[in-house]
Amino acid sequence: GPRSFTRSDDRVKEDVCERLTRHSAIDAADIEVEVKEGEVTLSGSVPERRMKHLAEDCCEHCYGVKEVTNNIRVKKEASPSSSSDYSSSDRSSDSSRSATDRTGASAAAKKSSSSSTSTTSNPNH
Repeated sequence: GPRSFTRSDDRVKEDVCERLTRHSAIDAADIEVEVKEGEVTLSGSVPERRMKHLAEDCCEHCYGVKEVTNNIRVKKEASPSSSSDYSSSDRSSDSSRSATDRTGASAAAKKSSSSSTSTTSNPNH
């Protein structure tokens, strides 16, 4: 456009809001948009981390956006299987168990990868 043309913050905000609303993979119901001198600030919450990043990407593609500050928080929905009487001792035993599982799994992965590299087979023969 012309050299002196600058898109107004209101028009940038309207474009950003429309794009967030139209994007099929973003739940924008709890997202707030502020625009000041072409700098977009997103706040609020979304249920998935992927949506947070998609919202930021969506803004960056709008004409007139100079900078995007993404303050959106990922708000996990409580799953129906989680119970409110889950004690802290259960949580600590779960975390120590998962740490053991991780180290055991990585050791098993190293063992299997080293054994698969030692036995080389050529499928073409």
